[in-house]
Amino acid sequence: DMEAVEKQWAENRKIIAEKLDEGKNLVFLTLGDPMLYSTYMYIFNEFKDSPDYEVETIPGIPAFLGIASYIGLPVTEWEENVLIIPATADHEKFDKALSASDNAVIMKVYKSFAFVQEELRKHHMIKRSVMVSRAGLPDEIVIRDIDSLPADYKPNYLSTIIAKRDK
Repeated sequence: DMEAVEKQWAENRKIIAEKLDEGKNLVFLTLGDPMLYSTYMYIFNEFKDSPDYEVETIPGIPAFLGIASYIGLPVTEWEENVLIIPATADHEKFDKALSASDNAVIMKVYKSFAFVQEELRKHHMIKRSVMVSRAGLPDEIVIRDIDSLPADYKPNYLSTIIAKRDK
């Protein structure tokens, strides 16, 4: 419901502006990089063009690059390309994008794991796919055989798949 979302962002902007007008400095912490699939972008867009408030964005390490380094899996090599896409994308768009990529970083897999799993099979990427949930946390899970998981598997919200086309 975009009307409800827009109403909430207007309320959020009002609350933030009130705190800034009180002379307070505010920080929005985010996992990964603030400019890549981050809620921060919505706050940023509300204030970036305002002459009354200064916004400073400090880059982070995108989660998928942290994961790739952590598990020792190059995201791309030589002339390979890489696709970064949320699993929440339109299914037709997702399918077309995967067909044109050598490698893929699939984020937000928690909502549609069965669809992603089937797409990886269809595009011959499942054998070289790794899913990492809650990387670096005590309860992290690294799954190197995504094909063996049942279609009704429910990954954690903080789950990302790095997929490479089968050789």
